Amino acid sequence: MAFPSQTEIVKASVVQAAINAVVNGVINYFMIRGTEVHLVTADSITSGNDTVVGHAVITAMILAVIFTLLGFKAHRKHLPEVGWRRVCGLAMHNAIYAFGLMIIAGVLWQKLFPNITVGTVGAATIAGLIAGAVSGITHYGTLTRLSE
Repeated sequence: MAFPSQTEIVKASVVQAAINAVVNGVINYFMIRGTEVHLVTADSITSGNDTVVGHAVITAMILAVIFTLLGFKAHRKHLPEVGWRRVCGLAMHNAIYAFGLMIIAGVLWQKLFPNITVGTVGAATIAGLIAGAVSGITHYGTLTRLSE
């Protein structure tokens, strides 16, 4: 079996994103249930408020690292010239990229839609969509970069 083609990478990334969105949405639902209203974002980094995007930032960073390492591990036999040092650097790059995108998205959301609240299902859905997007983008980016 050869290294996946660009089309196969895209298909696998979309499937992974969908599965991860559902799994992380459900996990998030059970973590935050019991609270009726959740802020999507807050106006200050040190606000002390728990927000949907605030929780999603750390999840996005962790998922970026996990899926970078798993993507490499799954296709390592097709990439004999790629070492763990390069993959760990790529994992760090992906985590910083996910962090930056989440912060930018949170700041823009807060600027456009300040102090929006959602219910538990809405918060879990947003967190799931973020996790799905991060996992799909990371999977695609990792395999594309490592195949170069």
